[in-house]
Amino acid sequence: MRTPQGKPDSDLRYQSIIDALPDLVYVDDHTRRIVLINQTLLNNLPRLGLDTTPLGQRYEDVFNPPAEVIAAMDAVFETGEPWTGRMDVEISGEPLCTDCQRVPLHDDHGAVGWVAVLHREQHERYQ
Repeated sequence: MRTPQGKPDSDLRYQSIIDALPDLVYVDDHTRRIVLINQTLLNNLPRLGLDTTPLGQRYEDVFNPPAEVIAAMDAVFETGEPWTGRMDVEISGEPLCTDCQRVPLHDDHGAVGWVAVLHREQHERYQ
């Protein structure tokens, strides 16, 4: 799991679990800046057409998603409710179909401070 410098060790206690997931996992803050990625996402950067880590960059600047994806992301922050759906996108000219989960993560005051996003490729899941 890759996070910005200065994170306390207590925030990283689940690093091994998150990194072991076969899903592409990242966490966005309320500005849609990517603040955490897992090892699976890091390993897939070349396949996704990325030559540098998206860590610290805004989601839409990295992936150029359609408006409905941005709306789904914003809805999780606004409502505090998780979102689950299918995403069909094209990355580097190749289709990528995933089951996507967006899970709100609450700060110490109970507000949604981040959203964890998990993408599971369907061909891996249903074989």
